[in-house]
Amino acid sequence: MLKVGGFPEFLPKEQKIFDELVKIIEKTYKTFWYIHIQTPAVERNNVLLAKSWDEVSKQIFWLYWLAQWCENDKKDYSLHFDLTVPFARYVLDYENELIFPFKRYQIQPVWRGERQQKWRYREFWQADIDIVERIEVWKASEEVWREKGEYIWHDIEVVWVLMKTLDNIFSKFKLSNKLILRINNKKIIQGLLEYLKKSGLKENVLEWLTGLLDKYHKLSSKDFEHRLKKLIIDWWYSENVAEKFIKLILDFIDWKFDLGLQSNKIFTEGISELDVVYNGVLRFLEWFSINRIEVVKDYSIVRWLDYYTWVVFETFIQWNESLGSICSGWRYDNLTGYIDSKKNYFNGVGGSIGVNRLFDWLKEQTNFWKYEEKYLFLNFGFWENFQKVFQLYTKFLKEGKICSIYSAPDKLKKQFKYADKAGYKYVVILGEDEIKQGVYKIKDLESGKESEFKITQ
Repeated sequence: MLKVGGFPEFLPKEQKIFDELVKIIEKTYKTFWYIHIQTPAVERNNVLLAKSWDEVSKQIFWLYWLAQWCENDKKDYSLHFDLTVPFARYVLDYENELIFPFKRYQIQPVWRGERQQKWRYREFWQADIDIVERIEVWKASEEVWREKGEYIWHDIEVVWVLMKTLDNIFSKFKLSNKLILRINNKKIIQGLLEYLKKSGLKENVLEWLTGLLDKYHKLSSKDFEHRLKKLIIDWWYSENVAEKFIKLILDFIDWKFDLGLQSNKIFTEGISELDVVYNGVLRFLEWFSINRIEVVKDYSIVRWLDYYTWVVFETFIQWNESLGSICSGWRYDNLTGYIDSKKNYFNGVGGSIGVNRLFDWLKEQTNFWKYEEKYLFLNFGFWENFQKVFQLYTKFLKEGKICSIYSAPDKLKKQFKYADKAGYKYVVILGEDEIKQGVYKIKDLESGKESEFKITQ
């Protein structure tokens, strides 16, 4: 195979499913008045790496080849690795033209220069929504809103817009699978880390612990506990001390909180905010009669990038957790300040559907590509007959139907076989006998039913 690995391309029937998936996502986003924008594939490295150099630099798709034409720009550009950082740059560039709060959606490919793995590509599509607000407006209202929890309304909205989108996708493709929405608040994790640090766990261990928590749902319980123990012991803690910390961390994941942790201010604030988002999402799902989504408070959900703050969430297909999250989201405070320290006055919250990951699973679950609402006119070969077929074909086109004429007067069996394999739902039959009777027939290949209609001028 000559194709470069990690850059997906699809057969026509797969492309149809992919295109329909994107169409549903875009239509739902527009319903909630998110505005479409598109940012360039290429961004400056000082933008992409502004906050998370250590993590992002390992994945960034560097454009070294630019040095061949532009020596001054050597290593200065890369393909964007997500859509959030380019969006932050976009907000800064056009802040005087945008109306805040600004609600946008983007459905574009992103690139990561990493080894290809199952369900992970070097090029893949993301479907993002974000709401950005000026901090001075947000801060002025925070104290007024805080008592009722309305100050995190945007967090709730983003979660339920994404859940409604997923429900629309699964309904369109006639899938009965349940979804599990796992929500957390990074203040809860921050409170845990502060408490562990005060209890004697070293800073280096805490950094690795965050990454390990992020893998919790990708590992078995036994494997997670083994890695956790190895992590702590590798930093020269005794086995007894390691066991103490392991118990505390596992109790935390199981919602069993140590008294010291419960007195941590940032931790209790996170618990309170999580309750608001959790209850808000539940109400929305109830109002829209969406029953396929189970909402779970999950303190292991971390999201690895450190510019994520407050609410974080991931969504899994039940019994298919090994696939990974198909939809995730986050709040990010002061993201623009990392790009330009003089412009640190924007807050945002957003989320993303991993289009390629969802598609990879979806294409094995549906025959949506087959029996599309389109018509194939059989070719009987006689010139006078063909003129009649062409007239009817033209009439169908004027009515807005999708149709085509088989290219040659092959045996009918071969024409029917082609129609079935190519995904036509209907075959239009207008042969010599039909013309004499002044009728034409349409056969539904999905049901096998054949109907007869009069030819009208």
